[in-house]
Amino acid sequence: MLNVIFSHNLKFTEKNAILKAEYGFELEDEKECDTMCNFGEAIYEDGIEKGKIEGKIEGKIEGKIEGKI
Repeated sequence: MLNVIFSHNLKFTEKNAILKAEYGFELEDEKECDTMCNFGEAIYEDGIEKGKIEGKIEGKIEGKIEGKI
């Protein structure tokens, strides 16, 4: 269900049709959907940032182990 709501590839009407057919409910209005999509985008961006930080840390550790740093 969340993949439908947070999808950037589906228009509001498409999301609503899928939610009604598969889950038995509809979103009230497009603004409600946009708010949820923005929340999903923020979660995604936060995950990307955390992944970059973890990657840098792992790279430094590996570089020290290999004697390159």
